[in-house]
Amino acid sequence: MVSRTGIIPLAETLDTAGPMARTVKDAATLFNAMIGYDEKDVMTEKMKDKERIDYTKDLSIDGLKGKKIGLLFSVDQQDENRKTVAEKIRKDLQEAGAILADNIQLSAEGVDNLQTLEYEFKHNVNDYFSQQKNIPVKSLEEIIAFNKKDSKRRIKYGQTLIEGSEKSAITKEEFENVVQTSQANAKKELDRYLVEKGLDALVMINNDEVLLSAVAGYPELAVPAGYDKNGEPIGVVFVGKQFGERELFNMGYAYEQQSKNRKSPSI
Repeated sequence: MVSRTGIIPLAETLDTAGPMARTVKDAATLFNAMIGYDEKDVMTEKMKDKERIDYTKDLSIDGLKGKKIGLLFSVDQQDENRKTVAEKIRKDLQEAGAILADNIQLSAEGVDNLQTLEYEFKHNVNDYFSQQKNIPVKSLEEIIAFNKKDSKRRIKYGQTLIEGSEKSAITKEEFENVVQTSQANAKKELDRYLVEKGLDALVMINNDEVLLSAVAGYPELAVPAGYDKNGEPIGVVFVGKQFGERELFNMGYAYEQQSKNRKSPSI
C-alpha cells in the first residue's frame, strides 16, 4: 500500500514504510497521504484501481466494543518489571468493550526470515547504490571494506550480519522457494485465529511476536501501553487481518482513548 521507492529495506519482502505519530489519529492521517499506486513499485499494483479510504473517518472510542482480541502474552509470564503494564493492557481492553481470548500461542514452524534477510539485504543495497551518483561506495562489499579501515570508530559492535549477507550463497531459486513457503505458512497460522476462529485482532507486548505478521505482510499498529519500573516506554501492538488497516486504526484508537497511556516528554 505504501511505495518503497527510495527506501533501502533490510528485506523488501518483510519491510515497508509506515507512519510514526503522536496519536493514532495522526498516524491515520499520515497513512492517508502515504498510500497509493506507484509505477516504480510493483507491490503497489493493487492500489491502482482501489477506492481511496479516509482512515480517520470512522475512528471512535467504541472501536473495540464486541471485538474479539487474542492475547499473545500472559500476565503471569511477564517479569516483574512489566507485569503491571500487562495487567493494565488487559484491563483497558476489557473496559473498552473487547472480548479477550487468552493463551494464544503462534507457531513459527516453516517460517524462515534469516535467509530472506541475508539474500535481500545485499541485493537491495547494491541495487540502490547502482542508481545513485556521486557517492563513494557502490556495493555492500565496499561498505564492509570501508568500515574495516577504521573498525574502532565505524563498527564498534561488529558487522556480522552485514558480512553474512555478503557471503550468502543462496540462489535466487532457493530464495524464492523460501519466501513462498514462509509466507504461506505465516498466513496460514495467522488466519487460523483471525479467520477460522473469528478473532478481530491479535495483541502483543512490544514486538515479542512480530515475525509472522512481518513475513505474512499483515498490518500492525503500535500504541503506548505504559512504562516499566525504570520508566522505559512499553507498547501494545495490534495485528490485523490482511488489508484490515481500517479496523486496526479503529481498534487502536479506542484503546488509546480508553488507556490514555502516553505522557508528553519533558522538554
